[in-house]
Amino acid sequence: AIARQSESDRMWVMDMMDGSAVQITKQHGAYRSPFWDPTGRALFFVSNLGGITDIWRQTLTASGRPVGEPTRITNGIGIRDVSASPTGTAIAFSKGHRIGTVNLWKVPILKDGLATWDDAEKLSDDSALIEFSDLSADGRRLIFSSDRLGNQDLWLKDLETGEFTQLTSDPEHEWGPRWSPDESEIVFYSDRNGNRDIFVLSVESGFIRQVTDRPTEELQPDWSPDGAEIWYYSVEAGTPTVMSVPSVGGAPRERFAGALPRWSPGGELMTFAGPDGPSLFSKDRQPRLISAGFGCGGWTADGRAPICTAGNDIFELSLDGSARQLTDLTGAQGRLGLSVDIVSSSSS
Repeated sequence: AIARQSESDRMWVMDMMDGSAVQITKQHGAYRSPFWDPTGRALFFVSNLGGITDIWRQTLTASGRPVGEPTRITNGIGIRDVSASPTGTAIAFSKGHRIGTVNLWKVPILKDGLATWDDAEKLSDDSALIEFSDLSADGRRLIFSSDRLGNQDLWLKDLETGEFTQLTSDPEHEWGPRWSPDESEIVFYSDRNGNRDIFVLSVESGFIRQVTDRPTEELQPDWSPDGAEIWYYSVEAGTPTVMSVPSVGGAPRERFAGALPRWSPGGELMTFAGPDGPSLFSKDRQPRLISAGFGCGGWTADGRAPICTAGNDIFELSLDGSARQLTDLTGAQGRLGLSVDIVSSSSS
């Protein structure tokens, strides 16, 4: 039905004789590691239907159609992958998160020299995958997406108290959170309705409204500086296009080819991933290439320059394409992501 090491939001059974297929999962969730009961009348799989990933069993008819609802076999284990013996009398499973964890770090901007790992402070210490983050304007609250409980959900960390707050718990995934200009709402994208769409979460009430509902994939949203629009990129037939939509919902507007739009704090400029590298967009000029070889995902607090990564280091990229290196993070395994924020433009 699905590849054993992949993950899907639905599972199907195909008749190998006539090619017909039957969808056997109806509930929203993430599914992986399917394997057959020796009788061929049931399918076992790993899913987060109950929140934390566990083993589930779905009874099937002789033609492969589901009978009733799936049954939970384990409870609250946090299983990663599973397989069964040929006789079906024993099950082996792995517990925990995928290989390759990603955590959050903070480094100072030094007036003289480059920040190294000796200057770095670890903000999260989970065996989890943290993909995207955004820092509040005062530098006190950090929102991020993480599978720290087995599913990609949205979290908030109070950087003064160290307290974590879970913001979403839908069985589907949520990614790419971004604060609204007044920090009363958070925009993100999720596959909770099948394909990836844009949603907005009220910080106070927890209410979630859907902003886009298209058959294409919508990803990496960001607020316009006045909060009236949400910019994002859409993928159709493999081609990314920067789009915008009213933040209250409405008809999307196609802007230009590219991905990962990020407005500057003042709202005069935007960086985006163009066809040839990081590019710049302004309201009164056509998009243009800044410099090849960088990935840009943030701005200095004063909106003066994009903050970008190359290799395993962080750079301040001038609008003329020249770069000032801010870190020397050699000697560490892994690589940096694109979620880079600067709280203040002042240097230590």
